[in-house]
Amino acid sequence: QPLIDHLAISEIMFDPAPVTPQEALAGWTSADFEYVELENRSSALTLDLTDVGFTKGVDVTVAPGTMLAPGGRCLVVRSRAAMALRHGAGLPVVGEFSNSRLDNKGEALKLAYGGGVPVREFSYGDEAPWPAGAAGTGRSISFLPTAAMASQGDGLQWRAGVGTPGAAANWPTGWSAWAESYFDPTRPDFAALSAPDVDADGDGQANMVEYVLGSSPAFYASMGALETGLTTEGGQTYLTISYLLRPDVRTQPEASTGLAGWAATTLVEVSRVLQPDGIERVTYRDSLPVGREVGRFLRLRVTRP
Repeated sequence: QPLIDHLAISEIMFDPAPVTPQEALAGWTSADFEYVELENRSSALTLDLTDVGFTKGVDVTVAPGTMLAPGGRCLVVRSRAAMALRHGAGLPVVGEFSNSRLDNKGEALKLAYGGGVPVREFSYGDEAPWPAGAAGTGRSISFLPTAAMASQGDGLQWRAGVGTPGAAANWPTGWSAWAESYFDPTRPDFAALSAPDVDADGDGQANMVEYVLGSSPAFYASMGALETGLTTEGGQTYLTISYLLRPDVRTQPEASTGLAGWAATTLVEVSRVLQPDGIERVTYRDSLPVGREVGRFLRLRVTRP
């Protein structure tokens, strides 16, 4: 079943930015710029979207004969003309839902084919665990490119960012953009909730720690942890730790023997792996092989410049 295996809802613009004077003069409202993006996540198969459409959330059927190439994206929109005015001509629009609209507070979506066979069915939202940064800000939410298809309904696998209809998401990096993705920047308590040393979700980890560990600061069940492992070099085995290399925080590895005190230590870099949101995950190994010191522990101290 290629559609079930490879067709993803990759981006949802449910609360678009307010209209500009030019758009208002043309008679559009902000809701006219809503859209949902579909993506073929197969690297080899072309998908036939004939008889595919949304039966919950919005009411739209993809244009018959639509073929979506490997890695391709297409859009169902509230208004083709409005989208062309705001985003330019040439968007891959394959359907319009002019008689329905997306709920700004979230709702159930069902993408189906044939007689209603579900391809994707889940509910999105504007509160944790879903990114709050798309509520009232004109941003969209996008599904992480490496996330499993079965996790479409998991809000932790989505990120808020500038809308990119018909193109891959481009999430800005840095503390401010990260905080605005998880917390609603229009709320009066945004500054207090998103402060680096605040534990906004009460899970025992400050926002700054979750920033480095890759967890959600707005959802208590999402707790970060240093990824640990072992690596072998030159016949010796070493303990490794892995975390996100954020450009605007300082990280200092520390070591302890028997937890009798901690001291700064120097680790050896093993690898860097680029993540879907443009941040690198770095892995370091200990400078001492396993067994050199009995009861040796590593931890990471995180501070803001």
